[in-house]
Amino acid sequence: MSCSLSRLTAGFFLHFVLVFGAVAESSLTPEIKELAKDPQWLALLHYKSNTLTPGYQSFIDTPEFFLAEDGARNPENELAATVKKFESEGIKLSCRYPARLNLIQAKLKLFLDRKVADCPEFDEWQGLIAAKGVTLIFPASFLNNPASAFGHTFLRLDQDPKNSKADYYSYSINFSAHTFGEPGLIYAFKGIFGFYNGYFKVAPYFELVKRYSDLEKRDIWEYRLDFKQKEIDLLVQHLWELRNINFNYYYFDENCSYHLLGLIDVLRPSLKLREKFNNWVIPSDTLKAIAKNKDLVLAKIFRPSLSSKFNAREASTPPKLKVIAKERILKPEAGEKEIATLSLEDKITTLDLAYDYLDYLVVGDKIPADKSDPLAFKLLNERSSLGQSSPELLVPKQTDPLDSHASQRVAYGGLYQDKKYYQSFDLRLAYHDLLDSQVGFIPGSQINFMDFNFLLDSQQDFSLNRATIVDLVSLSPGNYFLKPLSWALHTGFQREEVNFSDQTKLVYKNELYLGRSTKLNEGNQVYLLGGVANKINTYFENNQATGGGVKFGWLGYAKSFNYLTEINYNRYFFGDNHTGLKYGSKLNFPLNKDWNFRLEIAREKDYQETFNSYLMNLYYYF
Repeated sequence: MSCSLSRLTAGFFLHFVLVFGAVAESSLTPEIKELAKDPQWLALLHYKSNTLTPGYQSFIDTPEFFLAEDGARNPENELAATVKKFESEGIKLSCRYPARLNLIQAKLKLFLDRKVADCPEFDEWQGLIAAKGVTLIFPASFLNNPASAFGHTFLRLDQDPKNSKADYYSYSINFSAHTFGEPGLIYAFKGIFGFYNGYFKVAPYFELVKRYSDLEKRDIWEYRLDFKQKEIDLLVQHLWELRNINFNYYYFDENCSYHLLGLIDVLRPSLKLREKFNNWVIPSDTLKAIAKNKDLVLAKIFRPSLSSKFNAREASTPPKLKVIAKERILKPEAGEKEIATLSLEDKITTLDLAYDYLDYLVVGDKIPADKSDPLAFKLLNERSSLGQSSPELLVPKQTDPLDSHASQRVAYGGLYQDKKYYQSFDLRLAYHDLLDSQVGFIPGSQINFMDFNFLLDSQQDFSLNRATIVDLVSLSPGNYFLKPLSWALHTGFQREEVNFSDQTKLVYKNELYLGRSTKLNEGNQVYLLGGVANKINTYFENNQATGGGVKFGWLGYAKSFNYLTEINYNRYFFGDNHTGLKYGSKLNFPLNKDWNFRLEIAREKDYQETFNSYLMNLYYYF
């Protein structure tokens, strides 16, 4: 009995497979097979070619997005299933996938009687966004947040491209990881290894301006793009399809900028933006990839951050008035009496600065609302009673990120160290150091990631001399009102002498320094940092050396060259007890955007050995 049932079941299953296979095969008409290869269909489903096996794989990680069982891997079956279900389920499914409907109508001439107006919920949403233009937004890098260390990109859907005042009330498209508010180090680890999902989100632009420009103190660059209304409508339709749909998220490749390129490829697949990036994806590089397309960027707008505006006003205010403005906020009664003695012009200058300082404290949650609100009201009343407009605030415009050097770098040069000659070879995967050309970057910031140095001696012995995993520096000069923290973080391998011997070994080093930076004048600053240092190697006593150290440096940017002089002293108390001292200078000449020439001289003492080193390098950025 059971054997007969098994045979019957097997026979029925075989019959079902044959019939289903025939139906599936018959649905793959020549037109569907042709459209399934179309770059716009592939972009619409966010497919990528598999590198290990033939075929495709979608970046989308939500199974419910696909209508075919193997739709995430098979563009033909997904298209066939879409057409078939559009036929059987009618307008309801078409309203769920308006961008797919748009493409099928245009390319296959099917379902031409269906319209967006037949989908009330989507029609209302599209009318609310009212997109008439597209602008690419680039907030500058922000080292204090690992998620923003390399900058960020997102899109704004402009309601009125000819009226810049309407920009604040337009909507933005932002792709980001859902981190559940986890702190920076946890985010960095989980983001690198793909523990997060990413989502496209549509939100009012002013919310992101508040976050990036005000809270994170980041200048913003806006690039208006030349897309036609038909393309913009398709983008809005596709965003509707992507509601609550999650993507794989990886910090270094499948990140915010990479998936944003995929979104632009939906609009104009001929650009093939996403396929230009197979390894590292850095926001500034994607920005350049978009702008390289002729006539795509219509206009550029620089939007200074709240911090930049405040620094500009502070710099233009006489020292005496700075003291009174600060006192007006921190000691209101005393400050009010001081202001009363000033001339009309000085009153205006002082009150403008005081109000901006109060605004800065409020945004940073450094003053409670019960104190800030009545004080702000009183300041506004005082200012309005003067009856004269303020002079125009001139905020120094930062250099365009489109003009910055590329993120990857190689170098070739010669090194004379400890009475030996070497050929030197460098490779850095990302991104920028203190002496690189500062065009498009914030002076005093450094992100070296995966930076390798190899040496070839006169005996043709090739060795790894340095392998920097990450080397971060943030030198933020303070002023009379603000005292931002400067810091430096380093982790990686460096070849050096160990344990009072002539042997050199790769030592794993960790350093963290905190301190202050002071601006001497335009282009020059000094800094003093103190912190902890640790070295690990089996040749050390107890396999490690741990202690503290200080760094003092002078960093300068001139018109045709950059320079850095630094002294670094470390004393290791725990484990291998010894002292390290290094001081020297570096001089960098940016020849153009792609080439730099650099000279370095240093004197170093570790244990009982003291030696000099001289380095000459030619850098190429790509």
